[in-house]
Amino acid sequence: MSHSANKPWFAQPMMRPVNHVLVIGAGIAGASTAYMLAKQGVSVSVLEQNTVASGASGNHQGLLYAKISAADTPQNQLLNQAYPFVLQFLQENFATAEFWQICGLLQLAFNPQESQRQHKLQQLPQANFSSWQQQHPGLHSLLPDAAGLWWPQGAWVSPPLWIKAMLQHRLITVHEHSIVTHLQAAENTWQVHTATGDIHSASHVIVCNGAAADTFSQTSHLQLRRIRGQVSYATATASSSHLSAAISAAHYITPSFQNRHTFGASFVLNDDSTNVRESEHQHNLVGLAEIQPDLAKEFGLQQPSGRASVRADSIDHLPVVGPVGKADEMRALYAQLSLDRNFRLQAACPFWEGLWVNVAHGTRGMLTAPLSAYHLTKQILEQKSVLSQSLQDNLHPNRLLIRQLIYANA
Repeated sequence: MSHSANKPWFAQPMMRPVNHVLVIGAGIAGASTAYMLAKQGVSVSVLEQNTVASGASGNHQGLLYAKISAADTPQNQLLNQAYPFVLQFLQENFATAEFWQICGLLQLAFNPQESQRQHKLQQLPQANFSSWQQQHPGLHSLLPDAAGLWWPQGAWVSPPLWIKAMLQHRLITVHEHSIVTHLQAAENTWQVHTATGDIHSASHVIVCNGAAADTFSQTSHLQLRRIRGQVSYATATASSSHLSAAISAAHYITPSFQNRHTFGASFVLNDDSTNVRESEHQHNLVGLAEIQPDLAKEFGLQQPSGRASVRADSIDHLPVVGPVGKADEMRALYAQLSLDRNFRLQAACPFWEGLWVNVAHGTRGMLTAPLSAYHLTKQILEQKSVLSQSLQDNLHPNRLLIRQLIYANA
């Protein structure tokens, strides 16, 4: 029995010719999706409700590294593939850009659980965590007694500058301050309505607007979780100039870029506020003190500065990437799953033809969104995906509704 016959909700949807694609959201997911399509010669319009990189992708700096465990889980499989992919993507397309740098990253063993995780990682045959003390004597002077894993390919990136660079592609048109109110399916096309009364038409729509992705009727069943995160900024000092690599523990800190460090971050579930809070700035300083107390003391004397945003996460903490099924029809077709999760169903899955999503990257969007965008581009253009079939299934939007059906009576 074929894969799609066994689990028809993971089957390839009915495909249509790609004439023009409309991407909703101009964060890292939307920008990388638009860029991947444009690189393949596809004309793309991007609708952003505020300004480019004004949401969860707007922090001054973010880190690129894969915080993995030794377990063979879908999340680790994704991160292990996404990490080298995004570095290669940056090197091939933005090699000389000033908005990113491979600086190395020290992952501190800050508690017994983390020490155990790192010990297991070091036993893997593919482990490559070289010594860092000799390579970064300045960093060693800041952290003389530090123990942890060294990621030589760890990098920082400035998401807003990266996003703006991708959106400059000649085949991409960006419409800022365009709040999408609803999506309307028509024959062989989609009509996207905005709050100002504009109607944009496209053969395909890709929803990439993070925590707002489940506000449309066609995607409301995704039931994404909101996670508030606040980072803090500090002006570089004489002492912090020794911070030549990134450091990660329970919190993190970046080397300076444009004379400013980024550190944090807070993690607050089910909070949609983007107001900067003094309490969370103090929380970030406490986290920094656990890494390097003197830096925390110095930065604490500066005027508090930072930024808060809301990220989207799924119930199983994996991104949601792929074609969108028709939820109401699926509930009726596959209702038997609520009584028997192993019941064999072969009814073809109803999809919203031409509607796709690339969302729910949580705190790892800089890492996982570009690979997800590449996978999505391959799917839409009917080319072979770079992801294994099992990983495609683990990211597929329909998994969430099937999960809801299976556990409806739990």
